[in-house]
Amino acid sequence: MLALGLFLCLLCLSSAVCAYPKLTRPVATVDPFFSSPVPAQPAKAKPGHLQGQFQVARVRMMRVQFHDDDDECSLSTVSTYDGHYYAEEFVRIEDASDVGIITNRILMGVFSLTGVGVQTNNTHNEHPIFTVENWIRLGQAVGQSMRITEFRIYAADSNYYDPIRSTLIQDLFCDALAQNRSIQVLHTEGLEYSTGQIRIMRPFFSQSEGLTEIIFRGSDLRPGTIDELTEAIKERGGNAKTIRLIEYSSLSVANINQILAIIELAKECTHLTTLTLTHPFRSGFCLCSCRAIASFLASKNCMLKRLLLDGSRIKDDGCKVIARSLRHNRRLKWLYANDCGISDQGLASFTTAVCDTSSIESTLDSNHTLEGIIAGNFGSFKYVPATLATLLQLNKDRDKAATANLKVLRCHFSHGFDLTAAGLDAKILPYLLEWLGRLPNTYLRSECADPDDEATCRSAFFRISNTTLISAAIPAMIG
Repeated sequence: MLALGLFLCLLCLSSAVCAYPKLTRPVATVDPFFSSPVPAQPAKAKPGHLQGQFQVARVRMMRVQFHDDDDECSLSTVSTYDGHYYAEEFVRIEDASDVGIITNRILMGVFSLTGVGVQTNNTHNEHPIFTVENWIRLGQAVGQSMRITEFRIYAADSNYYDPIRSTLIQDLFCDALAQNRSIQVLHTEGLEYSTGQIRIMRPFFSQSEGLTEIIFRGSDLRPGTIDELTEAIKERGGNAKTIRLIEYSSLSVANINQILAIIELAKECTHLTTLTLTHPFRSGFCLCSCRAIASFLASKNCMLKRLLLDGSRIKDDGCKVIARSLRHNRRLKWLYANDCGISDQGLASFTTAVCDTSSIESTLDSNHTLEGIIAGNFGSFKYVPATLATLLQLNKDRDKAATANLKVLRCHFSHGFDLTAAGLDAKILPYLLEWLGRLPNTYLRSECADPDDEATCRSAFFRISNTTLISAAIPAMIG
């Protein structure tokens, strides 16, 4: 019995000794994306402690799905970094087995991982790729992350068997995601949101200081749901200016109340530069919707540089309404209106907007900012009328004063000149004399019969009254 007692004592002592290092030293953990074990962070480590440990490691060769939004392609590649530079990774999750690995990396704060995309391709499969646990765990990981700046969900190909289609699961997912404050680009595709779910995510929309892009693609948001989002943006205060892009792509016919709600949302984003209101199945806008968009474009507070209306079926009437609103717009550079049912007649309405020839003053006050209009129908590219194309090309010049002058010369002087017909007044005359006073002297010799009268020929008055000289000189200057 004494021997047995001694044996048990030695056994207990041995176990305590073996356990002691675990109590005083953090356990080394292995990240499958790294070539060597990474020491775990102590419970009370100073900020940046873990970063210093990651700096000595390099990413091990592993297959990771990356997505390039500009080229719309996926690449299999790896990212490496040294002690001074971190490459950014956008990782796409396409299988449930990836969820555990990626969520672990997110929670560990891997510094190269800044973007996550979730792809659900189970249209013809009754057994969803992602489980309830997968969605909840992913939401919690992204919600707690301070590194993820880009988060995209591609659920357009998932069917109603997918747990994310459940109101309860989506509520839980939104609640977890609402804790995030680092996301700059939020892109969801194929998900519907209720007013309550946007309300759940209100802390994210109102408190994420770096939020720049909000994309709801393939969604059908009710006007009240959009209004809830607008109220959250209002709470951002000065940070509302960080939002530069809003995309709302609906699969159903957009009603006027939805468009009005989107326009109000855009107005709250004071520095918004890109607004997308597309309809993939050409479901169309009513003329009232076009007027709402036109009213926003005509506003002095509108900062849009790109407006995308693909599939909205605005047709020629809507095109004319929008064109009129651009006459005094000084921001918009590109208008995309593919599959909108626009004919050459509709496109021609933009000619007046960029060059109003009713008078010289009207030409000077025309739109000198719009640089491009893309308007194809049913997959075919459509060229804008030649005259409009020329004027849009002139608008690409950064010197807008020079652009305005060239338009005046081209439209009012290249085919002869009549003071009365051109609507010349005292306000315009000094500018006109200055322009014509700088005409090349090489055009004077043929017009002056008497060499002794060269001083008269050089005068601006002679030039302005000589339609032959104007017709010959101006095309050479602006062509």
